[in-house]
Amino acid sequence: MVKPKTPRCLGATEDEPSAPPPMKPASSDPVQGLETILAAHSKQFECILQAIQDTKSSLESKIDAITLDVGLLRADHRKLVSRVASVETNLSELQPTTRDLQHTVKRLATEVHVLQRRAEDAEGRSRRNNVRFMGFAEGSETHNMELFLETWLTEEVFKGNTPKFFSIERAHRTPGKPPPARRSEGNPAEPQAQR
Repeated sequence: MVKPKTPRCLGATEDEPSAPPPMKPASSDPVQGLETILAAHSKQFECILQAIQDTKSSLESKIDAITLDVGLLRADHRKLVSRVASVETNLSELQPTTRDLQHTVKRLATEVHVLQRRAEDAEGRSRRNNVRFMGFAEGSETHNMELFLETWLTEEVFKGNTPKFFSIERAHRTPGKPPPARRSEGNPAEPQAQR
C-alpha cells in the first residue's frame, strides 16, 4: 500500500522535516490534547491553506479567460448562424431563376449554332456566285458598272447566246483608290489639297 504524500510548504527547506512527529497529549483532557496537536501542525495548515488559495486564484483567472473565449465563440457562432440562414434564403430564392437561366442558355446556344450554320452556308453560297474580272483598262467601266459588265459579257463572252440563269446583282471595283488621272507633261499642276 502506498502512503499518501504530505503537502510541503512553499517556504519549507530540505533541512526541515516534512511532518513533525506525532505528539501524545500530556494530560487526559481531550481538548488540551487537540490544542497541542493544532499548535504543532499550525505551520503545515498555513502552508496547505496558502496552496489552496493560490490554486483557487490561478483557477479563477484561467476560468475567467475561458469564459471570455467562450463568450467570443458564442458571438461568432451567432453571426455564422445568421449568415448561413441568409445564404440558405438567397439560395432557395435563386434556384428557380438559375433553372430558368439554364434552359434559356441551352435554347440560345442551339439558336446560335443554327445561325452559325446558316451564316456559313450563306457565305459559301455568296463566294460560289462571285466572279472577279481583271485586266480592264482604267476608267472603261464608266459610271454604271452593272450595265458595263452585262454588255461586255453578252457581246464578248457569250456572243449573243446569253444563258437563262445569267444575272448580275451587283458590280463594284475591288477595294482601293483608283490611280490619279495623268496630267499633261508640259503643264504640271500642283496636287490639290485634301479637305
